[in-house]
Amino acid sequence: MRFSRSLAGLAIVGSILTASCSSTVDPSTTGDLASEIVEARSTTTEVADSSSSTAAPADREPQGSIGSDTIGDPLFPGLGNGGYDVQSYDLAIAVDGPTITVRALISIDATEQLERFNLDLIGLDVTRVEVDGRSARIKRTGRELEIDPGRTLYPGENFLLDIEYSGDPMPIDDPAGPAALGWYTEPFGTFVISEPSGAATWFPANDHPQDKARFRFAITVPSDQVAVAAGILEATDDNGDGTTTWHWYMRDPMATYLASVVTGDFAMIEEDPIGTIDVRHVVPIADAERLAPIVARQRPMLELFQDRFGPYPFDSHGVAVVDADLGFAALENQTLSIYDAEFFSPLTPDSFTDRVMAHELAHQWFGNAVSVETWGDIWLNEGFATWGEYYWVEQTGVDPWVGPPGNLGPLVGLAAPNLFDQNVYVRGGFTLEALRRTVGDEAFFALLQTWVERHSGGVASTQDFLDLVGEIAGADAQALVNTWLTDPQMPQLPPR
Repeated sequence: MRFSRSLAGLAIVGSILTASCSSTVDPSTTGDLASEIVEARSTTTEVADSSSSTAAPADREPQGSIGSDTIGDPLFPGLGNGGYDVQSYDLAIAVDGPTITVRALISIDATEQLERFNLDLIGLDVTRVEVDGRSARIKRTGRELEIDPGRTLYPGENFLLDIEYSGDPMPIDDPAGPAALGWYTEPFGTFVISEPSGAATWFPANDHPQDKARFRFAITVPSDQVAVAAGILEATDDNGDGTTTWHWYMRDPMATYLASVVTGDFAMIEEDPIGTIDVRHVVPIADAERLAPIVARQRPMLELFQDRFGPYPFDSHGVAVVDADLGFAALENQTLSIYDAEFFSPLTPDSFTDRVMAHELAHQWFGNAVSVETWGDIWLNEGFATWGEYYWVEQTGVDPWVGPPGNLGPLVGLAAPNLFDQNVYVRGGFTLEALRRTVGDEAFFALLQTWVERHSGGVASTQDFLDLVGEIAGADAQALVNTWLTDPQMPQLPPR
C-alpha cells in the first residue's frame, strides 16, 4: 500500500511479508549492461547446457600466464585477483528464504595474456560457467574460483563471464571486527554487510577496492516483499507467478564490499529529490512512521557537505534500517548505508543519531567515491568521515574538538585486527582538523574538493594525499600531516 504523510513531499511504500510465504523464483532475467554482449555473441556459440559446464576444454599448449590469485594487498593477501579488470557485474538474484539462485554476467577486460584467471567466491554451488558462450572448466580452492576459458585471453580483450550458481550463502568471520561478513538471512528478509572481505559470500567478485565496476541488480522476490539495492530503481516487473523482479542500476564505479541488497518485510520511504539525487530509504514497516522524520534529518547534512566537499557523487541516497544485531551501528554501503534498528531506539539521543548519520553520509565522498588503494590506507575512509561528523557537530554550536582524546597510535603500519580501532577514526579526524587549522578553511576545503575531483570513481593512497597537501598547501603542511600520521606520540591540535 502507499499513503501520504503529513511531512511535505514524503511518502511511504509498504510491503507486508506473509510468514508462511514460499515461492519458486526465476533467475533468468538479466540487466542490459551485459545482456547486450550476450546477444552480440550468441551468433557464434550456443549457450551450453548446465550439464556440460565442467567439461574440459581441448588440450592445448599454454600460451599465456595464470592470473594472480591476489591483488597484492599487504593486510589481506587473499583478497582480489590479477590479470584483468572487471567492467560490470550484472546479477540476476532470485531470493527464496535462505536460498539464492543467481546468474552473474561479468564483463571483464584482460590486462595480461591469460590461460586461466581467478575470482573470489565462498561456498555456493556453481552449476554453469561460460566465457563468451563457451563452456569453461573450473577449480575451487578456499575462496578462489579458478576459471580455464579453453582459449588464450589477450591483453585489451573484453570477454563475458557467465556463471550460474545457487545455495544458502553464509557469513564469514571478519578478521578486522566484531561481526561476521556477507549475506544474512533473517526472519524479516535478507541484507548484506561486506567490509572488507564479505562480498564473495554472495557473488563471484574481484573482491578488492582496486577493481571497481558498474553494477546492475535484478532481484526477484515474492510480490509481497521489497527488494532494494545500491543505485537507482529502473523498473519493477510483475512476473505473474507471485513474484516481482526489482531492477536497480549503479552506474558509478563501486567497490565490491559496498554492493548492497536488502529484501523482505520493509517499508520504502521516498522523499523529494535533492536536486537530481533520488532519496529513498527502507525501514521496518512497524516503525516507519517514527523513522521517516529521523532519516529525513540527513537532508541539510547532504546540502552542507555538497557545499564543502563538492557535488554528491551518486544518483541516489538513502539508508536501510534492519532489525538485526549487526555488532555495530552502521555501515556505509554505497548510496544505501545500513543501520542496526537498535541504533534508532527512542532512547538514543538525537545528537548521537545525527553524528552517526553525518559520518556515514560523509563516507559517500570519502571511502565510496574515493576508495582506499590498500586496506592499510583505511584512515582515508574513517578519518575523513569522522572529520565530517565532527564538522556537522560544529554547525550545531557544540565544539567537538574540546578535550584531548588520549594518546592514540599512528595511522600507518596497521594490522588487520586493528583496521577499525579508535585511532583510525579519531586520530584520523584530528589529523584533518590540524591541517585545517594550519592552512585555513579556504585552502582546506579546496584541498578536499580537489581530492574528490581527482580520485572519484577510483582509489587513492596515503601518499597520494600527502602529495596533494604538498601541492596545494606546501611542504610545511605536508610535514605536519606526515607527523600526525606517523609519530608514536599523538600531536596536539594547533590553536584556532
